[in-house]
Amino acid sequence: MMIDIILNNNGGAIMESLELRIFREVAHTKSISKTAESMGYVQSNITAHIKKLESELNTTLFIRHSKGVTLTKDGEKLLYQAEKIISLLDKTLQSFQNNPKTLKIGTTQTIAGYLLPQCIIEYQKQFPNVSLSVSTLNQDELDQSLSNGLLDCIITNSTHNITQGKQILEFQENLMLATPYSCNSINDIFTYPIIINN
Repeated sequence: MMIDIILNNNGGAIMESLELRIFREVAHTKSISKTAESMGYVQSNITAHIKKLESELNTTLFIRHSKGVTLTKDGEKLLYQAEKIISLLDKTLQSFQNNPKTLKIGTTQTIAGYLLPQCIIEYQKQFPNVSLSVSTLNQDELDQSLSNGLLDCIITNSTHNITQGKQILEFQENLMLATPYSCNSINDIFTYPIIINN
């Protein structure tokens, strides 16, 4: 939970953003019990935050009655300021959240064509807020881009040219050989043209 401190003129901490958010919710719902329910707190917790605000500001913010609460003049004044403060805090937080992290991936054209799309799908399921950029390069360019910090990681099928990185994952691919029904042995295969597909 984000907590922001607002300082008074004497330099003392007087209120937190959570207290302002609770105060605003009570002002809108006109009910401590409804606020407690909507914000997931017990009523005594809401009451304690309101009393703390009133004590720090040395004023009464609400008039309590049987149907709920009503803002006082000072309560209306604080609500006006609280709306501006909370809006500014939310915009500030949103400006950081709208600046997504980018993972820069380098790979060969072959891998980009058949292996990478599935990897990207699985990665984005786990990390939906990370954007991806993909560069297709040859092995030497992959090594150079990794060492220069232009890439965060590379996916390659040949590590012997990579001098500037550390291997963190390796997996074996299955090789499948499809033949006509008429093939009865390995020797029969060599009588046919061979087509290789990635």
